[in-house]
Amino acid sequence: MKTAALFVLGVSALSAQTALTLSEAHRLALENNPQLNAAKFNALAQRQVPNEVKSSLAPQVTGLATGVGADSGSRIAAGGLNNPAVYNRVAGGFAVSQLLSDFDAREI
Repeated sequence: MKTAALFVLGVSALSAQTALTLSEAHRLALENNPQLNAAKFNALAQRQVPNEVKSSLAPQVTGLATGVGADSGSRIAAGGLNNPAVYNRVAGGFAVSQLLSDFDAREI
């Protein structure tokens, strides 16, 4: 009896839905079409190409940090046999570069 009541409730809930108009169906089809969405995102990505090209004219900053910890009396550091005297060490640095001239550049 409970199963029949649930079935009747489910059927009545399905029949309570309203039908789509043609314009709503068209709008939903356009919004959910994967090929159209992919084309839209490709077009948005292509708009960023001039910005990407112009970014090579801006200064470039790069930073790095590295270090190794050695066990007391150990000969192994960074995964391989090294010098018999392996010490803890840390290094870091940064670099700044600026494009001064690009002889093969095209006008942007």
